[in-house]
Amino acid sequence: MTRTETVEAIKVELSKRELRPISDNEFSKQYLNRSRSYLAVMKHKNIDISESALLALYRNLASLSSSWMDIAASSPLATTSRAWQNHSLYKRLSETVWQNISQETIL
Repeated sequence: MTRTETVEAIKVELSKRELRPISDNEFSKQYLNRSRSYLAVMKHKNIDISESALLALYRNLASLSSSWMDIAASSPLATTSRAWQNHSLYKRLSETVWQNISQETIL
């Protein structure tokens, strides 16, 4: 799976959890730490996203996972199930990105 395919799969997965789909512009800024047009331009030009953008995605997802874990650990039982679900989602997605990074390093 290319870096761009990995990013697109994660964007789709995250969009399922939102009230509306996450746009390429939002995803570029919020998760890739790039300009808002970055992902759209890379897809339009059929260029794989940079390794540093993929690493930024990993760091952001791992950070969100950690934050949700902290919330779940400190919340009353009524709210912890949603917090644990969010923690698990971001952890799984960050691990997917890490696998992509690791595979490229080995190759």
